[in-house]
Amino acid sequence: MFEPLFFPTSIFAEDESDNVATVAAQHNPKPSDVEAPVSLVISSPDLKEGKLLKIEAEPGAFYLTVVDSNGMKQTLRTASIRQGSLFGKLEINQSFRWRVLAEDTKYFSKPLNKSFDHIQLVVLEPILPKSGVVQKVNVFAKETEILVKVDDTTSGDTFAALKLKDTKQESIEKLSEGVMIHWNEAKLVSTRSAPFRTAVLAIDAFTINPNN
Repeated sequence: MFEPLFFPTSIFAEDESDNVATVAAQHNPKPSDVEAPVSLVISSPDLKEGKLLKIEAEPGAFYLTVVDSNGMKQTLRTASIRQGSLFGKLEINQSFRWRVLAEDTKYFSKPLNKSFDHIQLVVLEPILPKSGVVQKVNVFAKETEILVKVDDTTSGDTFAALKLKDTKQESIEKLSEGVMIHWNEAKLVSTRSAPFRTAVLAIDAFTINPNN
């Protein structure tokens, strides 16, 4: 039995700015357009996806130039760019997802002294991995924790922790260090918000690579 893994409780800890509400207040969208920050991040069906081309920063906000999945350039405004990467560091040319909270046209940034024809106020979310190599396994009474190494194109191999509620899945007994596993559905519980903290994904089930 391995020592329990360390799971952070909030993706907003030690972030670049206070929270989404700070940027929303500066942007002055309708109150119904803004959601309060929460610790649990669950994928929304209306998420958009694209690749990061450029980052511009002002106090409390980041402006991201991206190319979306349709090949169109977009400008996004967000309070945190760490949320766009599972491992806490969003890089140029990295793909990620975002959820639109509000939109504006002819927006002017005083700190940047720059006008934007159209911007979207957004919350970022990383593209989640669907496979990894087992490093450690902890089986508890009500859940199983699996530490895996996943491939991240921007920073090399990086660790993530899986939380599985089913402790009776037969495949659990076959897990050992070096075994490749796959999962279809995952919910993002927390990104890595500081060095040595591990991104956490909640999964319902997994399968073992038959080539192990």
